[in-house]
Amino acid sequence: MPFLILERAGEKIAREIGERTVTIGRAVDCDLPIDDPCSSRRHCEVRCVGRGAAVRDLGSRNGTLVNGEKLSGERELADGDEIRIGDCRIRFALSVPVVAPESAGRETAALAGIGAPPRTGCPECARLARVVEVATMLAGETDPERLLARILDAAIDLSGAERGFLVRTDPGGFRISAARNLERSTLERSIDQISRTICAEVAKTGAPLVLADAGRDSRFREAGSVIDLALRSVLCLPLAHQEEILGVLYLDNRFAKGIFGSADAAALGAFASSAAVSLQQARLLARLVQREREIAEMNRSLELSLDERTRELATVKETLATRQAEFETRYSYGRILGKSEAMQKVFRLLDKIVPTDVPVILQGESGTGKELVARAIHFGGPRKAGPFVSLNCAAVAEPLLESELFGHEKGSFTGATEPKKGLFELASGGTLFLDEVADMPAAMQKSLLRALQEGEIRRVGGKDMIRVDVRIVAATNADLRELVEEEGFRADLYYRFAGVTIELPPLRRRPEDIPLLAQALLEETCRDQGREAALSPEALRVLLAHPWPGNVRQLANEIRRAVAVGGESIGPDDFSPELTRRTPPPALEGPVGEATLKVLVEALERKAILDVLARAGGNKTNAAKILGLSRPGLRKKMARYGIEG
Repeated sequence: MPFLILERAGEKIAREIGERTVTIGRAVDCDLPIDDPCSSRRHCEVRCVGRGAAVRDLGSRNGTLVNGEKLSGERELADGDEIRIGDCRIRFALSVPVVAPESAGRETAALAGIGAPPRTGCPECARLARVVEVATMLAGETDPERLLARILDAAIDLSGAERGFLVRTDPGGFRISAARNLERSTLERSIDQISRTICAEVAKTGAPLVLADAGRDSRFREAGSVIDLALRSVLCLPLAHQEEILGVLYLDNRFAKGIFGSADAAALGAFASSAAVSLQQARLLARLVQREREIAEMNRSLELSLDERTRELATVKETLATRQAEFETRYSYGRILGKSEAMQKVFRLLDKIVPTDVPVILQGESGTGKELVARAIHFGGPRKAGPFVSLNCAAVAEPLLESELFGHEKGSFTGATEPKKGLFELASGGTLFLDEVADMPAAMQKSLLRALQEGEIRRVGGKDMIRVDVRIVAATNADLRELVEEEGFRADLYYRFAGVTIELPPLRRRPEDIPLLAQALLEETCRDQGREAALSPEALRVLLAHPWPGNVRQLANEIRRAVAVGGESIGPDDFSPELTRRTPPPALEGPVGEATLKVLVEALERKAILDVLARAGGNKTNAAKILGLSRPGLRKKMARYGIEG
């Protein structure tokens, strides 16, 4: 006996072809019902012809294929032929390789899983079996939008409804998620097409509602939506999952009465429960898939960010390693900033004298940071646990200088109402910084020499000698050696001071440090004033062109002024007239409007080297001395900037 074998959802269902013709299609009462969007309600039929069978299309919309060829008229089937309707495949076989059920009269043998129901002539049994079949099909659908359409198509097929709507319950009311008609076409998702009163009743009670004629039903005949829509047959079922009403399944027929009955409510109620579970699972799966996509995107973003940060870190490490090799010093000199060769010479010399107790002379113009260097010597050296005491010798009147340094006893002079320790006593065990020491009177120089030679002092008006242990760091803006030669300073005191002399270069001799210093001073000033500001390229050109007779102190004053009077971008007009009155700097090669600080500094440094070499007649030794560089340092910079000579 020939069979039709339908493969669906991993199962094979065999339908025996007996004396009756087997109809195939979407309709529930078809002998072999299939659920495919390309199938018509009655798509094709197969009948016995001798020991074989023949297939005929029933005027379907999309046609029937046999072995890939479109069917026209009736065609006899050979063993193994494949009938295809949309994605549905049905194989014709002259026999089925399974043991048939013992019960006689059955027309179906299950090859795997649940097969088609027996033909007992019971329409309700057939419909319930169809409900189970459709529910199995829905369970395999994971796309929420496609699932909505399939639920509605199946509900319309099972009920014979004209239209179907899936209505979601939202906090603000109802929202239509899907709308379909008998022809499986999508309808406009307008809430005005259905009765919200009926939907609200079902959502509230959680019970299905069957209306044979909604307009005459005493419960709803006064409802505006029922009247306006002229509703007739309505079947509305709750979509419930774990005691939560997700929405309602709304089916109707606007043209005929009594389409739905209690049997429809029972069968479609079971279908709605299964559909609600499938809907919830599909939505959860969709959320999970979306979340996985988001996590994957975040991971990709994090990986890209990590790669970028790793590259940046490697670049920074490489830069730091290079700079450390160039400028490595043993000690941290805090606020003493400078990458110029002149300042690197200072740092290298400081590295050698900081750990010692040798006296130091700091020689440099006013504003070059002599006290900062003195503090670095103290706080980096062996006396850092002791006090650091400073005195500007030029700022104290001569009669008071001795008392300031050595202290005094009570009553030693008018106004000396209490004994007072001098700076030598206060600095004992630490460092005494004497600024502008060249301005010290000759008599005071003698007293100071004796204190340094003996290691003890006597207070003004006192009798007892007091032992002191101090390290002297002296500072001056004059050339003490020249003063000694001119007998303006005691030679013996000079040699007491001059264990090591450190010359601090003026700012004009290290222009490459101006951007670094300006930025550091700008950040400090902005913090103090609670402002945000940045130097424009034009402002930086003005700073680079100025000779800075007041050195770093003058630069700090200009930055403070510019932050106070300027905006977020500091320009030349924000500086004092002294800076802007001067002749503008020589034009740099190339465009400078968008030039970086590094480019501007390098251009200025190259021009300075060329100018000094020209003035020195090409003598690199003299040029290096003028520039505050060593001869090898000058040669290195000349090679860097492509300067021959």
